[in-house]
Amino acid sequence: MGTGDTARAVRDFVDEAVDGAERKARKAVDGKKSEKGVHRAVEEVRDALSTASDDEPAADRPTTATLKAADDGERASARKSEGTTRSARRVKAAPRAPPTDEIEAAVLRASGADEERREKRADDEKRDEDDDNENERDDSDGHYVDGEWVEYDDSEENTEKVLEDRIDVDNSAEKLEETKKKVGSGKASKADYDKQAAEHEKAEREYESGRATLSEDRAELVDEVVDGHRELSEREKELAAEEKKVSDGKAGKKAHDRKVAEYESQRDEVYEATDELMDATGNDTDAVSEDDLDGEGSVSGCGSSGVFVECGAASEDSEGNRDSDRWVGLSGVSSGGGASSRSGGNEASASCDTSGGGGCRSSASSRKKDGDADGATRASARCTGECEERSRATPDEASAECESASGTCESNSSGSGRDDRAAAASTSREDAPDREELGTGSGTGSGSASCRGGNCATSSSVELDEAGEVRAEAETECGAGCTGSAASSTGADHQAGAGTAAPTAAKKGPRSSTKATADCAVDGGGCRAVSESDAEGSADEVDTASAATVEVDCDAANCSGRGTSTTSGSASGTQEGASRVSTGTASCEVRGGGCDAESGTRTDTSIEESENEVGPVRFAVLSDGDASASSSAGASVDCDDAAGCTGTATGATTGKVTGAATAGGAAPVRTTSASTRCTTAAGGCDTAATSEVSDEVAEVGESVGRRAGAALGQPGRALSASSTADAGAECGVVACRGSGEARTTGAASGDVTGVRDSTGSSSCTAHGDGGGCGSSAGTAVSDRDPAAGGTVPGVAAVSGPVSVSIASAAVHCSGGAGTCGGTAESSTSARDTAVSPHARGTKATAECSVTGGGCSGETSSSASSAPDFVAVDPATGLPLPGQPTSGPSSVASSSGSVVCAAGTACSGSVRTSTSAWDGAVAGGAPRTPPVRRAAPVAPPGAKPPPSPPPPPVPGRRWPCPAAAGEPGAADARPVGGLRRRRGGCLRGR
Repeated sequence: MGTGDTARAVRDFVDEAVDGAERKARKAVDGKKSEKGVHRAVEEVRDALSTASDDEPAADRPTTATLKAADDGERASARKSEGTTRSARRVKAAPRAPPTDEIEAAVLRASGADEERREKRADDEKRDEDDDNENERDDSDGHYVDGEWVEYDDSEENTEKVLEDRIDVDNSAEKLEETKKKVGSGKASKADYDKQAAEHEKAEREYESGRATLSEDRAELVDEVVDGHRELSEREKELAAEEKKVSDGKAGKKAHDRKVAEYESQRDEVYEATDELMDATGNDTDAVSEDDLDGEGSVSGCGSSGVFVECGAASEDSEGNRDSDRWVGLSGVSSGGGASSRSGGNEASASCDTSGGGGCRSSASSRKKDGDADGATRASARCTGECEERSRATPDEASAECESASGTCESNSSGSGRDDRAAAASTSREDAPDREELGTGSGTGSGSASCRGGNCATSSSVELDEAGEVRAEAETECGAGCTGSAASSTGADHQAGAGTAAPTAAKKGPRSSTKATADCAVDGGGCRAVSESDAEGSADEVDTASAATVEVDCDAANCSGRGTSTTSGSASGTQEGASRVSTGTASCEVRGGGCDAESGTRTDTSIEESENEVGPVRFAVLSDGDASASSSAGASVDCDDAAGCTGTATGATTGKVTGAATAGGAAPVRTTSASTRCTTAAGGCDTAATSEVSDEVAEVGESVGRRAGAALGQPGRALSASSTADAGAECGVVACRGSGEARTTGAASGDVTGVRDSTGSSSCTAHGDGGGCGSSAGTAVSDRDPAAGGTVPGVAAVSGPVSVSIASAAVHCSGGAGTCGGTAESSTSARDTAVSPHARGTKATAECSVTGGGCSGETSSSASSAPDFVAVDPATGLPLPGQPTSGPSSVASSSGSVVCAAGTACSGSVRTSTSAWDGAVAGGAPRTPPVRRAAPVAPPGAKPPPSPPPPPVPGRRWPCPAAAGEPGAADARPVGGLRRRRGGCLRGR
């Protein structure tokens, strides 16, 4: 083979390589893949040329133009379409010729090149296989980025991250531009700008990298929403500025309205895209919509989720006409906005400030269709951070709610209602209305709650009932590091109709009112405050009642909280100057546990109508029937045996009744009070207190004094006052400690010389596993009929009002682990200033301690403003010498025991004491018996002493006082007008 033949063979090989490139180009699906195939074919051509470059004559070598033609896929395709091929122009090889050394060298080089071509061809086949796989890839699954295949990731998480990165990059660009201006004005350095620019470039790279992972549709949706809200914000500013010009007459209203319509159309499109993106990112703002309104009223609220913020408002009137509005924005893009609605007397609005950290707020209000006199309701809420809040109002209810993951919350609700029967009767009747139609009533209520410092929530509500009842509630929930508070208040009153028939009747009928307030605060926990008030009235009776409750939940060891409830009430009747008032207050504090407090007040006034005559004239007379006012209060702490938990609970009540003054005399007055307190550590304790005053019609045959002043058919009156107080503590673990205190008072004045009063108090402590204690006190002030003679010879009977107090306390241990013990103390005193300005009283104490067994100690004390407790010689029945037989008297006793079971290691002790004092003797220094000894330990095998019952609560029996003759002896005789019932001594007339 000659040199020329070798060259021609090489060119034939080159032609084959070019033809292969053309075939690959024709197979390609798109331009990019065609171009890639052509480039690969060109490389094959270049490899073939390099094999024969040293042997081919220069004239026969492929020119640069030939290589360019081979490198152009489009020209190769064109040549194929014209029906020509490179193989058609091949030069045939010559017949065999004698080999030469040059030919042998060329053949050797060609043989080496053949091996290289085989290896390269194998690589090319592998690349062709990869190309086939690329041809099978779907564009909807991904795309090429810098030559690398990237799968699309339209997941909720990735879409939201790209959205947030886009907003951050836009804001970073704006800040960078501001910094650039500051550099020009000398307010910032070039170094500051360079640092910020580097951070911005990094953020841009991260955003572009993330955006490349989104499908084209999803990426365009993100851009559409972000750009759309930026445009809306700009147009809102322009329209607001133009609206001011319109109001000033500097711009046309028609042109402005046209722009507003265009803006609203654009806004609807942006909102539609925003809703789609919100679904794509898995966010839900839970904002108010028209669907949240059910009937007459209004509702509004805002919510945020991720970067999305939304507000809504809707209102409906009594005819079913509705109005609604909506605003949607993006944090970091929108500057803020809101929604509002109005229909009839119902209004609602909501707004958010997404740029200045002002948070979101909402309000809703509703008025009854009859006007303001019939009442209105209103609610509002406010929050910061990632939060949700809403407000709702109907003619009879208002409520507000708020939740925040990282900010603050506020909720407020209020409402008022009025039942004006007199106004209704005057417009609907021509003849004179009766007394029931002349009555009017009203009720008001409010609730509020707030929290700040972390994950927290608040709520408040007010409900109004047509019957005159109102209820307000507020609640707050706080996570760790958060503080919150809640408060509620209600009030109700009723004015009864007086009528016009009786010339002596008061111009206004009886009136009663009550109020309730509750408030609580918590750090790292939750609390709730509830208030309720009710007023009911008829032609012959008026009742009002209020109640308040607080609950504190502090399960976490570092949580602390407190709460207070307060109620009050007052009532007046037809008699001038006659009135009843009462109050109740309870509170609790706790750390690492739970506590609650509640109080209540009620008034009850009845009206009696009778006929009277003066000469030939007959007329109706209105008079007061039985009337009363009472309050109760109680609180408790529950540590559930938790170490480190501590708490305190208190309660207090008062009562005062004032009667009508007699001719030339002062008005009779009765007062009373009760107070309690308990403490606990790792245990539980509770308190209860009650006070009641009454002004009742005197029964036939009762004292003339109480009937004094009766005229024109008005009956005499009987006034009374009483109180009870109880407190106790229980322990279930060794580290537990607790205490209880109780105190009551009562006094009579006005219709007696000076003052007759008495006081009872008791206290107790307990510690250790199985320990407990209770304390109680009671006071009653009531009238007594004059007796023909005293019950004890030589002791004068007392008529009129008398004040009696009793007190008792007990401590017990039931044989738990470790050492258990405690103390008990009771004390009473009384005065009758007409006899002596000084008080007389007694005190009893008991203390017990035991290890491995049981023990108990009991004390009691009684006192009266009358000589009810003069000590009597049991042998003669006469008063013991050396003691007063008139004026105040008092007696006390104490006892205790220790019991050890047989075969146990047990030890314990009991100590008791009693003392008495007279303020007129020895400066009131107490006098104690000469013997004070420790109680003996019960023999082995004896039964342990029974545990005393838990501290009594309002309505339970009082312990009976000790006998007047022998200290410590039991006497079931009722004392000071107290009547026995269910085996105990209770208050009575």
